[in-house]
Order: sequence, then structure tokens, then C-alpha cells
Amino acid sequence: MKIRKVEATHVAIPYQHGGPLSVFGIGTTRATMDSVYIRVDTEEGVTGWGEAFGFGACPVTAAAVSRVVAPLAIGREAENVGALVQDKLHERTIDTVAAARETAGPDFPIALDTNCSWTVEQSVEMAKQLRCFNLSWLEEPSYPPDDHAGLARVRREGGIPTAAGENLGNINDFRQILDAGAVDVMQPDVNKMGGITEIRKAIALGRERGIAVEPHSPFYGPGLIATLHVIAAMSEQDVMGEFFYADLEQSPLGDMIYPRDGYFAVPDGPGLGIEVDEKILQRYRVA
Repeated sequence: MKIRKVEATHVAIPYQHGGPLSVFGIGTTRATMDSVYIRVDTEEGVTGWGEAFGFGACPVTAAAVSRVVAPLAIGREAENVGALVQDKLHERTIDTVAAARETAGPDFPIALDTNCSWTVEQSVEMAKQLRCFNLSWLEEPSYPPDDHAGLARVRREGGIPTAAGENLGNINDFRQILDAGAVDVMQPDVNKMGGITEIRKAIALGRERGIAVEPHSPFYGPGLIATLHVIAAMSEQDVMGEFFYADLEQSPLGDMIYPRDGYFAVPDGPGLGIEVDEKILQRYRVA
């Protein structure tokens, strides 16, 4: 049975529960009970229903289902749930790594990010096969990303340095992954951690534990610029700035998002030192 349609419906239903209405953590009154209903239709006419987590984030969840999940699911076999869950996004075969090493040469550093594609057991076996390619690190090989003990096993038995952290949201998560002995390289994300103040805590923790820190930053906006400032302030190691390669049709931040000759320029104005072209923002704004 192939999936024909995935539809997310955000519903907000007024409620009473015999007392004052609930209050969100941000202090606003919760006047409705919100849910995101998911309808999945197959080409054979079978319909299934589910629900996506939301509460106050229901509008975001519904948009993510409609714009991200649905396009990935349509046309896939509905009954093969495991394959749907484990699908994605990065190169992760021996052949592609071999081709990258052959093209780059024996001394150029390359790393492999599989985006949590494998089980722990698969990760260990793949790491053993990948040893000969002299990878700088194997990034987030196993699923789920918060299985720190499993990742520690991959690091211990696979024989390749491991990197992770882009999916961690606070300093306690980083303490746990380090306590488990799971990584050689920490990759905190300034957007996901909540800003420069929080990512600096992760960097300090890495310094304290003697673990390298390479901030995760596949962004094209203020998040990238914030990361560049963070990296510029990290004097204890030579840190790379991540650039998710693409030539944008237009950039609200102009050319400052692009590296030149392998280096980024760090703005020196107040705050992040950026000027946003709001006309470009409006031109490409998604309603």
C-alpha cells in the first residue's frame, strides 16, 4: 500500500475543567486544548490516523508535517514503517567514502556524517570497514542520537573517532554524553542550545574535559554569524567553521555568509555586526 497523501490538521478546542484555565510556562492563559491530527491516505483507499506532539508548538508541528514529513512519505510503502523511520539524508556507503578519499587524496582530512542512519551494531561493523579510509571522525552514526552508551560502544569498538552533539539541547545533555565516554569531538549548535551564552557553557565543558569542540552550523543567517563569533573567541584550538555549500539566489545578509579562500570574515560591529536586508526577507517570506 503506497501512501498517497499526508495531511496535518491543527485543532484548537475550547475547554473547561472545573477551575481556572491552565497557564503556559510563559505566563499566558491556555484558552484551548490544541492537537495536531495526522491523516494518512493510501492509494488503495485505506486511511490511518495519528497525532503529533504540540501543545503550544502545534502550529510549528503541523507545518513541519506538511512541508517536511509529507513529501518524504508520499509514494512510500505504508506498511514498511521501519524503512520510513530510518530513511535520509547523507551519504553512508563504503563506495561513496572510497570515492571521496580517492578524489581528496591520502592526506586531505575528510569526515563522514551519517545522520543517525544505523543501529549501534551496524555502526560498529561499518566503522570497522571504514577504518582504512582514515576518517577524521564518524559523525552521529547510530540511532537514537541520545543513546550515549551505544555511541560509546561505537567509539570503543569501531576504531574511528566519533563526533556528536548537534541534537543536544542543553549543557546537561553534554555532560551525559561526555560521562558516557561517547565522543572525541563535541558539536554544540548555537541555535538549538538557545544562543551564544549557552553554547559557551558547552565549550567550557569540553575544555574542562579535554574534548575538542567543533560547533555545528549548517545555517545561512544570524545563526551562522553567531557561530563565527563563537569560533573566533575559541583560542585554545584550531576550529573549523561549517559551511553548508549553496549559492543562494539572494542573501538577506549579503556576502558575509560566504567563505573566501577557505576563510570566513567575522563582523566587528555591535551585537552580531550584521545588517539584514528586510526587502529580501519579505521577497522570500513564506506565509
